[in-house]
Amino acid sequence: MTSTKSSTKQKLADPRPKITEEDGHYLVVGGQCSECDYSMITAPPLCPRCGNSTMKEETFGPKGKVFSSTVMHFSLEGRKGPTTLAYIDLEQGPRLLVHINNFSEDYGPPPGSIVTIVGQTEQGDPAVIVSKSSTNENSNA
Repeated sequence: MTSTKSSTKQKLADPRPKITEEDGHYLVVGGQCSECDYSMITAPPLCPRCGNSTMKEETFGPKGKVFSSTVMHFSLEGRKGPTTLAYIDLEQGPRLLVHINNFSEDYGPPPGSIVTIVGQTEQGDPAVIVSKSSTNENSNA
């Protein structure tokens, strides 16, 4: 039995959320279940919470709160290290992994810090900035 390898690579779908600009604000385009209002950064054919098949397109943001953050002190292909990443909970929306543009290279923003979506990185990842007042409030808590 002989096997042949296909030299053509199948292109995978880009898992990053779509970012749109409305009235000077950057928003994440996602989906929301019309039955239970569950919010997602995608719009799958069925709601993972209730199984409903009617999803509607919705936008989320531009603000959110940091759930967790980290700093990667190494470089990845096409990305110069260190890089600050955070999971954020968008206003009335889903949790999202983002790149932080304006934070220290030694540590990430603390949970509860307020962030604003400011667009996308050169690679197409969602980019946010941290509100300076929210980090001051969190460090005094």
